[in-house]
Amino acid sequence: MARSTKAAQPPSPQARLDEFRSAIDAPYRWRDWAADPNGSTGEMLLTFVNTKLLPYLRRLTGTGAHDPRDVLSSVFKETNNRMLSGYLLRDVVNKVNDINFASADDIHTMAHLYESSCQAVSAVCIPAGKFDSWKSSKPRSAAIGDGSTETAARRAAHAGDRSG
Repeated sequence: MARSTKAAQPPSPQARLDEFRSAIDAPYRWRDWAADPNGSTGEMLLTFVNTKLLPYLRRLTGTGAHDPRDVLSSVFKETNNRMLSGYLLRDVVNKVNDINFASADDIHTMAHLYESSCQAVSAVCIPAGKFDSWKSSKPRSAAIGDGSTETAARRAAHAGDRSG
């Protein structure tokens, strides 16, 4: 019995697209509830986020190892909305919509904001004993955020400078 020497062909892009299943179903995807700058706001937005969106994201379950639904669920497991105004929440959502996540400058700005937030949290919480289990010989900034996100963003930005 002769074996075929023809290698199996990878699925076509259209076949892969047909098989794709979004990790988040409508109406919980960003494009469904947040992308329209004139979308819901006020109490309607707060009610959606607090009673539908966050509980949905917490309940996501995947089908196996490294399934994005499991990752999303673990990220949102203990996440609570701290915004009390649906109007201010809409403003924040609209600002996030303006971020170009393919831009090295925008990524650097986000990394800087993240690192600054981590430093602010450590400055308030560590002296107050809020992170007793985080005690280590590392400096505070290394225990909370070691700057690797910011460093990676800087490297990406500088790589763009060298390639042009």
